[in-house]
Amino acid sequence: MMDMVSITAFEEDVTRAIESVKGGSVVSIYSSRVSRNPPFVPPARQESAGSGIIVRPDGLILTNNHVVANSSELSVVTDSGDEFQAEILGTDPPTDLAVLSVPAMGLPAARLGGL
Repeated sequence: MMDMVSITAFEEDVTRAIESVKGGSVVSIYSSRVSRNPPFVPPARQESAGSGIIVRPDGLILTNNHVVANSSELSVVTDSGDEFQAEILGTDPPTDLAVLSVPAMGLPAARLGGL
C-alpha cells in the first residue's frame, strides 16, 4: 500500500507528465489497410485510429505499433487541424512501439524525460 508521501510524489509525476504534453504535441493517427479475404470475396478496406506524440519539431512521432501495423496508408492530424501523410520509420512489436515521420517543421514537440 502506498503511503501519503508516495501518493503525493506520484501525483506530482503525473502532473509533470501532463504538463509536458500540453501545447499540441499529441496527434491523431488514422490508418487504413486492405484486408485479405478468401477467394471470390472482394478485398475490404479497414480503417482505424489511434494517437501519438510529437517528439521532435521536424515531424518525428512516437505511437503504438498496433496503431500502424499492416497499414497501407497513414495520416496524422495535429491539434491545430493540420493533416500530413506519415511514413513508418521503424516498429518494435514486442514493446508495441512505432516511430513515424511527417513532412513538417516547427511542430510542438513534447518534453520527454525532463529534457
